[in-house]
Amino acid sequence: MAKKNYYKPKKESPELTDAVNIPYILVLAAVVIANFTNSEVLTLVTFLALLLIYAIKKYDSRIPVAFALLLLVLSAIELAYRSEELANQIAVYAYYYLVVGVLLQLIEYIRNPGDE
Repeated sequence: MAKKNYYKPKKESPELTDAVNIPYILVLAAVVIANFTNSEVLTLVTFLALLLIYAIKKYDSRIPVAFALLLLVLSAIELAYRSEELANQIAVYAYYYLVVGVLLQLIEYIRNPGDE
């Protein structure tokens, strides 16, 4: 008698998986774009675009804050072991993400004043 396979993996639709990953991809894309541009103005525009996209699409505002914390940890490790200049640049990106996260929290609070 053949064994029955009781485990059936769920088929996830690619649209759903892609939609879930978009906020994370946007956060990573912002730091990559900012890293390859040598202009502070373009970096600012990149992070403002990230802020607008997150606000319009109503993505979770905790994602940029979590990424900022991750970058601050990486900045401390980089400072301890390697280059101070690179650590400072990583910290600047982390502060940009913190500003984006706080502004998104403020926007959420203004949109939903009764929710806590």
